[in-house]
Amino acid sequence: MRRTIAPLCLTIAALVLLLPAGARGQSGGSPLSRAVDLMKNHQYHDAIRILREDIRGKPEAQVARQMLMLGECYYLTRQYEDCRPLLLAAGRNLSDEKEKILAEFRLACTHFRLKDYPGTADRIDGFLGRHPDDPHVGTLLLFKMLILGQQGAAAEGDLVKLHKRVRETRKHDYTTAMEADQILCDFYRRLGKDEKAQAVYGSIVANFGAVIADLRAK
Repeated sequence: MRRTIAPLCLTIAALVLLLPAGARGQSGGSPLSRAVDLMKNHQYHDAIRILREDIRGKPEAQVARQMLMLGECYYLTRQYEDCRPLLLAAGRNLSDEKEKILAEFRLACTHFRLKDYPGTADRIDGFLGRHPDDPHVGTLLLFKMLILGQQGAAAEGDLVKLHKRVRETRKHDYTTAMEADQILCDFYRRLGKDEKAQAVYGSIVANFGAVIADLRAK
């Protein structure tokens, strides 16, 4: 697959907010809080070392949050085979619904990175059905577009419908819309449909301008 979407550290900020207030920002605090600080500084390998030691020999139910964070560290260091069982265990044991959704989202991403496309499609469809308004939906729809685009010309109609769904679902997210446009544009180029590719490219340019305008406004 030529085009890939860069891994995004989407869960770290959420994990920080989900920590007990007393555990945040403590100097020399618990292994959990130290791991969060390391992750915020992109020191994922150091966080892995701390989290692995913290969960060693403990029941899964007691360290579900640590397993979620460790899975995230493995994902961000592209250790996807190590990531998957941790996210599965975290999802089984987490009690906080927001954390369970994060585990479910990242597990779908992990299946995509492992090129388990049937498994990815199943997990994405399940996620979309259970959490249609979650902010991670746009990313998962992009993964679904990439998978569908591999099927060649026969998938054009379905890919166009999915592209429209991405733009409608994430109509205020210009970056996601631009990614969707790029996937469709690349698809048309592979098929030699240059006129259609050029038409989609115009939308990419427009969305890029919107992204720049948003950044300037901030």
